[in-house]
Amino acid sequence: MRDKQAGLVIQTFREVVRKQVFMLAEPIDKSLLPAPGEDFRCARVAITGDLSGAVSLVVPSELCREIAANMLGVVSKEHLASFRAEDSFLELANVFTGHLRGALVGQGARVRAMLPELSTMDLAEWRAYLASPDCQGFLVDETPVLVKVTTEALAP
Repeated sequence: MRDKQAGLVIQTFREVVRKQVFMLAEPIDKSLLPAPGEDFRCARVAITGDLSGAVSLVVPSELCREIAANMLGVVSKEHLASFRAEDSFLELANVFTGHLRGALVGQGARVRAMLPELSTMDLAEWRAYLASPDCQGFLVDETPVLVKVTTEALAP
């Protein structure tokens, strides 16, 4: 990830997480991320237009429930938090992508975000994301999170 883009990813992710789900997101060197567990969710949003690529968030599955609880204003152990966990995680990815899109290309560019897609990942897939130079590590309330942004400007 280029330095300018990495700075925008860090700034935008921290701001969106703080405002959207009332959690703290601290960037961390990927080599220092703690062991994350075995089961993960990946929310991926493809972008097309003057800038193409994708934005992906990868979190341990249990963090989805915490995200939902904070978005909905309920306790994470409530059924509603579990029921809405994946939808809330997708919404966070969608909002982050929208804010990042504006930061990367400005408001005048023609860039469209597609609907977010959810997938399940295992530890091997987590490690593959972790190894990508397009990936930034975060601790979100002490839980490891990966943010991967791949972009390519299209020729005019």
